[in-house]
Amino acid sequence: MGTKTAVKIICRLLALVFLAACQAPQPTQQRPHANVGRMAARHVLLGNAYYDQGRKADAMREWGMAWEMDPTLEYLPDRMQKVKDGGTIETLLSEGGRGQAEAGTQHRIQQELKMAEHYYRQSKCKQAEMAWQRVLVLCPEDATATSGLKRLADEQYQGQIEGEFDHLVRESYERGMQHFRCQEWKEAEAELAKAEKLAPLQPQVKKHLMIVRLALQEEKDSGKADTLRQEAKQAENEEDWLKAFSLWEKISNLDPNAEDVQAALEKTASQLHILAAASIQAGQKALQLQQYSPALAHFNRALQYQPGQAEAMAGARQARAALASGNIKKADEQKARRHFDQGGLFYRQGQWHAAIDEWNQAVILNPGQEDYAYWLERAKQEEAKHMAQQCALAKTRYQDGLQAFQREDLLAALAAFKDVMELCPQGDEAAKANKHIVRIKELMK
Repeated sequence: MGTKTAVKIICRLLALVFLAACQAPQPTQQRPHANVGRMAARHVLLGNAYYDQGRKADAMREWGMAWEMDPTLEYLPDRMQKVKDGGTIETLLSEGGRGQAEAGTQHRIQQELKMAEHYYRQSKCKQAEMAWQRVLVLCPEDATATSGLKRLADEQYQGQIEGEFDHLVRESYERGMQHFRCQEWKEAEAELAKAEKLAPLQPQVKKHLMIVRLALQEEKDSGKADTLRQEAKQAENEEDWLKAFSLWEKISNLDPNAEDVQAALEKTASQLHILAAASIQAGQKALQLQQYSPALAHFNRALQYQPGQAEAMAGARQARAALASGNIKKADEQKARRHFDQGGLFYRQGQWHAAIDEWNQAVILNPGQEDYAYWLERAKQEEAKHMAQQCALAKTRYQDGLQAFQREDLLAALAAFKDVMELCPQGDEAAKANKHIVRIKELMK
């Protein structure tokens, strides 16, 4: 083969390669995945909203994120460069677009808050902190994120340089806080109590142990209130409204903020009002028929339903006066004696209220017997004396509670104020003690 032939062949091969290169399809920018495209669009809308609000730095950040997700948005680099150079662009969002952007922002905030709480309960504090910080970037005034970051700062263990067992305290504290964040109060108390034994004055251990013990006390009170609530509802089903009302009052003392208590008290009080009215009507009818013992029983029952009811008290006085002027049957005398003897037994045991009930029945059956009236009055005096002692003790416990509160011993203060509620629930100190209880629980949250 000659030289000229070889050159021709080489030229032809080069020409074929050149033609193939010219006919090859040019590479095109690949479209992003549909989900990525939607996310990029959200960033664009959010950036537009920030720009309209004058938040140019936030707008540039969102547009940059959109450009990284979807490089096909070729108009974004020019827009960002124009804003960076100090230029201005026209309003970007219509009312509908602005609403869509705001909805997208709220959705992101809720997602971040949900993740932050999830990380917090798993004691992944760094991830929780970052999630709450991202929320504050989107909404600097968000109270939940601000509170979450403050909570993390309060829980961060502060070591004691001179603490001999500080590493052991830290380990027990961290284990306790893991249970604390999951609201596993018994386990948290056990670990934090170990830490307290090693470092009784460590402020974070002391503070969170107090919170845990308060939570356990609330669980205990809540359990007791739930038991009483079941009994109260059972009494309502049996239409024992007097018992139901008494139980709801006890529940109110244990859990004054329970939503169902006030409605239940109003319902049972309304039923007691109806029963009292019916008893008064029956008592007045019995008076007209000169049936004085049944009349007195009806009026006394009305006074059980509504203590101090004026019409019932007047009817009871009228019935007692009529009985005093008449003859008492032999059976009533014997029955009155049995009530009197039973009242004496209660009196000797210091059960003043029970003694009053028995002697009151004895006086109703035999109002002419002076001994019955004397001992009835004596029991009332003893009960009043006992109540005065209880109220005096309640005042002392109230002062104990104030002193404990001033020295920041919240658990001791809480116990003292609860004693006040139990000792003298109708006294002036009870209302003030209840306010302190509510305040202490708020401080411990």
